Amino acid sequence: MFTWKESKREKVIKKRGIDFAEMTDVFDDPLAVYFEDYEHSTKTEIRFDVIGQTARYGLIFAVFIYADEI
Repeated sequence: MFTWKESKREKVIKKRGIDFAEMTDVFDDPLAVYFEDYEHSTKTEIRFDVIGQTARYGLIFAVFIYADEI
């Protein structure tokens, strides 16, 4: 299951034209590349980056955390 802050979603749609709800298939891309984002992580939140393909937007870069870390 994917969740996000609605205010952040609306901001990204307005700024970049990308809707979080239409890019979750990046996690289904078998060739996607994942990185731990040490620079932007904190003691309470470990951030990850993914670069991969989506059906709607093609190649994207996304930042995420695992829900159990919220």
